Amino acid sequence: MKRFVFFLIFCMLSAPGYAAELSIDLRTDYEQSTDFKTIRISVLDEKNERNQWMVYFTRDGDFSSGVRIADFEELKSERNYMVSTELLDDRMRAVDGSLTRLSLESGRNGMTVLISKP
Repeated sequence: MKRFVFFLIFCMLSAPGYAAELSIDLRTDYEQSTDFKTIRISVLDEKNERNQWMVYFTRDGDFSSGVRIADFEELKSERNYMVSTELLDDRMRAVDGSLTRLSLESGRNGMTVLISKP
């Protein structure tokens, strides 16, 4: 009986479709203190389920070299997601942004968002 319970737990933890993580880095030539104050990151499952995450990032960093702005866990793998990254001014208005469609594989996934001045 004990082996069956461990087997069942193992199957539940390794079930396909539930084991994806996503790390997002941002590189931009916009200056954080003068051009933008906050970064809004949204992740929406394209199947329009309730899987939407929104994060606001306000820490300083060298964005010209790249800064980790978000880590998402417990995403479903083998699904398509839309990732919206927006640079916001002090009034929370969008200065610039990026919209990316991606498909996650199980395990760790990463992406770098590049937002350049026009």
